[in-house]
Amino acid sequence: MFHIIMFVLCGGVLLAVGFTAGLFSTLPALRRMHEQVEGAAWSLTRDQLTEQLNRTGLLMLEHEPRWHGASIVMLVDVDLFKQVNDTYGHHVGDQLLRVVSQRLARVAERHAGVAARLAGDEFAVALPARRDVAAVAASVVAATARPAHVETDEGLVVLRVAVSVGACWIDSGDSMEEVGLHRADIAMYHAKKRHGGPAYAVYEPGMQMPVRSPRRGPRLRDLRRTRRRSL
Repeated sequence: MFHIIMFVLCGGVLLAVGFTAGLFSTLPALRRMHEQVEGAAWSLTRDQLTEQLNRTGLLMLEHEPRWHGASIVMLVDVDLFKQVNDTYGHHVGDQLLRVVSQRLARVAERHAGVAARLAGDEFAVALPARRDVAAVAASVVAATARPAHVETDEGLVVLRVAVSVGACWIDSGDSMEEVGLHRADIAMYHAKKRHGGPAYAVYEPGMQMPVRSPRRGPRLRDLRRTRRRSL
């Protein structure tokens, strides 16, 4: 009986040692797989230039509990950005986009929100709480529209930075994209067409985009919206 007990105990010890050895040999592979998954998720939801959230990352916020209430959604467009690219080159334009993204991130964090780069020189800011929309939009303009120091082929240059902001409310259950970004887009158009007034506009019921001439093609974001609705 003693020999049987010892045999069982030794067998158990050997199994435990084998399991532990196998586990330790597997851990590095599991760690690498985990890092690869994290890296893929980061690339899917982050903008490569600014490292901010991209459109996908922004829209995924709808699944987080803190965004289930009323929220503010803002679109931010860098004015005259094409002129910067044409004058100094895209590498300087990229510097300017990073500057703007950092400023938006700081003002968003002060309001417990997030900033995202959607495409080109278009950014978004989302805030998960009820507050004065106009005051927040004005603070985004003030925080963003300051001179920026950039490095050009001829040396350091100070660029004037100006932005246009469209802001709106969305209620619990409203789509961040179909309601929030759509209304903010309309409001931003109204902000851009102002001359000498505030560089922001808050969406109001009844606001519309202008009727576009049939000789002009639709904007890229309009094509994306039409494509999504046809799926």
